[in-house]
Amino acid sequence: MSSNHGKDSAFAFYSDGLHGRQLYFRTFSIWDAFVKPCREIRRADQILVSTFDQAMTAFGDSYIWLRERKDIRGWVKCGGWALSSSEFTKAALGCLLEPCTCVRTPLDLYSNVKFPRGRASARRIHRRVRERVLGRDGHQCLICKRKGTKESRLTMHHVIPYSRGGQTAENNLVTLCESCNQKIGANEISKLFSLAGLHHGWDTTLIKAMAKPDALTWALQLSSNILISFCDMRLVPGLEES
Repeated sequence: MSSNHGKDSAFAFYSDGLHGRQLYFRTFSIWDAFVKPCREIRRADQILVSTFDQAMTAFGDSYIWLRERKDIRGWVKCGGWALSSSEFTKAALGCLLEPCTCVRTPLDLYSNVKFPRGRASARRIHRRVRERVLGRDGHQCLICKRKGTKESRLTMHHVIPYSRGGQTAENNLVTLCESCNQKIGANEISKLFSLAGLHHGWDTTLIKAMAKPDALTWALQLSSNILISFCDMRLVPGLEES
């Protein structure tokens, strides 16, 4: 969906509204670099307006254009998708273009490692997260169905490996015994999501009630380029002007 950055291209942003001073947004992104441990640095990238329009039609969704600062205020208040030209974005929304270090989520999206709604970039698994994952998986290994014993205790396994940029979160963790965990190693076995009853591979929030039959195809195509991030809206010049 990336463009050649011509006059028919624009930046695409999604907002679910302003929360205090923070704007949580999604944008289409492109790879910029790798950092250890196998984290990607991604930055906002422009898309072809015609292609984006087709996708929104398939999803049963709509968008607005951001051309003036008052448009930004309305978009932030109401949320939803918005397009913005390169020139206007750089002048008024430059803070949304900052590259960031990301983790990859089970929905095939990328999430800023500093995302305040659940910082999941560390490998350490919180005790409460472990308990919830164990409860969801029936306190047994999802592969061999064995319960935990002194000889083979139950472990937490990253379906998208941590070593490959996977996040440490409930929707990327499953219960495996030590033996099954060691056999899988750093391989990414997507069927583990299904065994745990977890949705994966694309972002369900893209598709609305009035979606067309090809909506899933578009969702699968677009999800892998979406970056979830945030910014302090005080960094947006003139946003609070009347």
